[in-house]
Amino acid sequence: MSIAGPASLLGSLGPQTGRAEAPRLHRRAVVPALLGQAVLLGALLGMYMWARLQAAGEASSAVANAHSLYAWERAVGLPDELALQKWLLDRPTLARTANTYYATVHFPFTGLVLAWLFLRDRVQFRWARTVLVAVTAAALVLTFTVPLAPPRLMPDLGFTDVAAVLGPSVYAHSASGATNQLAAMPSLHVGWAVLVAVALVRAGHTRWRWLWLVHPAVTWLVVVATANHYWADGLVAVAMLLAVMASASALRRERGTGP
Repeated sequence: MSIAGPASLLGSLGPQTGRAEAPRLHRRAVVPALLGQAVLLGALLGMYMWARLQAAGEASSAVANAHSLYAWERAVGLPDELALQKWLLDRPTLARTANTYYATVHFPFTGLVLAWLFLRDRVQFRWARTVLVAVTAAALVLTFTVPLAPPRLMPDLGFTDVAAVLGPSVYAHSASGATNQLAAMPSLHVGWAVLVAVALVRAGHTRWRWLWLVHPAVTWLVVVATANHYWADGLVAVAMLLAVMASASALRRERGTGP
């Protein structure tokens, strides 16, 4: 099996023509079918969240990994997250907006895009659903093997938990042990945002479709500025996503089911 290169992957973002369309469902069958997909993806998400909790690592390891990652980022010349956070903290209204974006956009927007694709383009829906499930499952590997404290839990590095200070905070009312907060690597906020943007670009037919790429760009800035992720968390998520997309494309070509 050959893996598609970056140029091949970028080329696949154009309007998808010449492909076999999935048969249309009868109008009365659309809602039950859509609900079935929602239940399936909801169950898979529930399994992921449960597995993520089981992967909760020791705080000492997560903190040590955070120090190592932050030092590596400075060594390779990545921008300092602290500078972006200071800029955001100087603008409290924008900071609250960013916190709200972090807390409310991730899951709902991804779900809406998948529902829209299911109704409008079944081929792209199946592609996006497969890649989403695969990259989320792959992320669990790092969750189990590399516990990582997010910047907001690293005040000794100079970070501030922006959501805790200015609100709203998605973690403020979480019961102890209800979430694994030591799993910053990789950032599925970034990975999912890139995926839905790519899916919308692939499904679009006008030059305006490229504006969907603003969504992952804003998401990446938000998760870093609010101290929920390091730059590297997003880089790793995008690398994993590209690898899954390349594998999916290669598999489709091998089966003769599309580009």
